[in-house]
Amino acid sequence: MSPKPTFLLIHGAWHTPHCWTRLTPLLTAAGHQVLAPQMPTSGSVPPVRTWDADITTICDAVRSLAQQGRDIVVVLHSNAGITGSTALHGFDKASCAAQGWSGGVVRIVYVAAFMVPEGFRHSTPGTRENVVSEMQVDMEGFVMTVAPEHVKGLMYQDLSDEEVGEVVPTLVPQSLASLYGTTEFAAWRSIPTTYVVTLGDAPSTLVAMRHLIKAAKESEPNMVDTVIEEEVGHAPFWSKPEWCARMLIEQAERKD
Repeated sequence: MSPKPTFLLIHGAWHTPHCWTRLTPLLTAAGHQVLAPQMPTSGSVPPVRTWDADITTICDAVRSLAQQGRDIVVVLHSNAGITGSTALHGFDKASCAAQGWSGGVVRIVYVAAFMVPEGFRHSTPGTRENVVSEMQVDMEGFVMTVAPEHVKGLMYQDLSDEEVGEVVPTLVPQSLASLYGTTEFAAWRSIPTTYVVTLGDAPSTLVAMRHLIKAAKESEPNMVDTVIEEEVGHAPFWSKPEWCARMLIEQAERKD
């Protein structure tokens, strides 16, 4: 039998691979390999000036797994949807086969993530355009941060205050480079895609998710074939890891 698909977990802004701590053991217990690289735009000192290193990190991980013959499910959380959509260019199964690789990306799972088209840029360079007020922007330091009192409302809505207090020290400054890059590719056009709507998220984020899904599904071509809605906050891998693991395993092991 072929090995089960490998999960490549790509964290969002302000996070590190620590955010997958509760999820990873559940995936590995089910027989799935898990890889969770650190994105350089999160926490690098000094902060990186472009998102190129994030793109390279994702590409290198996917290429290595594909060359090993591994089928890959890429999980993109929040801001990682932007870089992930560009980085996965040429890593669908057919394109990998043309390279002589037996593996490749078989599905993308966007979790409350930016599922955006080609030519998307979050903010005009040098501005805090489209950045909500709860995010503190330091133009001179080229980073943005979230004050502890805003972490729950922005990202961990379904945790107790005590649990949020445990999460806060794990968050890191985010390079503004993650806002200023422009996407060159939309991976959801060529790779089967699942979108997870986190219904307990911040109201503005929920509105944005629904807009992104509608726009993608109305754009051709697209391979957005599954939308899952769950009463959970922005980070279900932390607040509901058992549910998140079951959902991801189901998406990874589907046969259609």
